[in-house]
Amino acid sequence: WGLPNDAVVLACFNTLIKLRPTILRRWVNILRRAPNSVIWLLRAPKVAEEKVVKWWRENAPDLTQRLIFTDGAPKEEHIRRSGLADLFLDT
Repeated sequence: WGLPNDAVVLACFNTLIKLRPTILRRWVNILRRAPNSVIWLLRAPKVAEEKVVKWWRENAPDLTQRLIFTDGAPKEEHIRRSGLADLFLDT
């Protein structure tokens, strides 16, 4: 899934359309306070992903490499991979 083995994985598999700058700013603050962490997001829809990446590059360019996207998966696989997250973030 492209996740680093030694990082704390903070996941949010909600639709990216829900992500607003307020939420993204909070997540940036979390990453800054937890230097060994990454944010793992479900990729979709494409236009929303592009907006999130654009915002991230403009507001937290030093943390861009800690933003990880994953494709959708069949239900059983999705549930199984969810176990890789250390903590789920809500919107």
